[in-house]
Amino acid sequence: MAEPLRNGLVAPLAVLLLGGPAPAATQVDIDTLAESIRDTGTQIVESKTCAKNMQGYYQFEARKIDQLTICVNNLDMNDPDQVWEVYAHEVTHIMQACDDAVNGRAFNDSVFPRIYRELQELNPTSVEETSLYGSWNKRQEIEARYMELLPPNQVIELFHGSLCFKQTE
Repeated sequence: MAEPLRNGLVAPLAVLLLGGPAPAATQVDIDTLAESIRDTGTQIVESKTCAKNMQGYYQFEARKIDQLTICVNNLDMNDPDQVWEVYAHEVTHIMQACDDAVNGRAFNDSVFPRIYRELQELNPTSVEETSLYGSWNKRQEIEARYMELLPPNQVIELFHGSLCFKQTE
């Protein structure tokens, strides 16, 4: 039922097909993912001055900046699910940056149509919001919004199997 990713991983599409929300995140999940992000060389900073409604963002420019910003002024830092969603979303953009030399995608083209359909079914508003992006950025945002819906252990597993870790070995 699951489809292979470019890096030999299996996309956790079956989880979404079973329905229901992803299991709740814990502070341990957040800390584990944050440590993994730092292991790739990405810096994590907390900002109290982000624009209204901005919860986090990732910046990358080779040899200049590789930084994930968490907007603590717009997040309830005591709500692990809210914080987790930002980390899961932004780690997707980190994966896309690691893959930029190939094509800048977190998921293989063969699974993207299913990701799109499942996200559209589970969170149609999220898909509609991506219409404001260009076609390239729309794909990246759909992948990131999909990743938010996955259970923490699968997000961490996908990240560990990404090119981000293959490049640091």
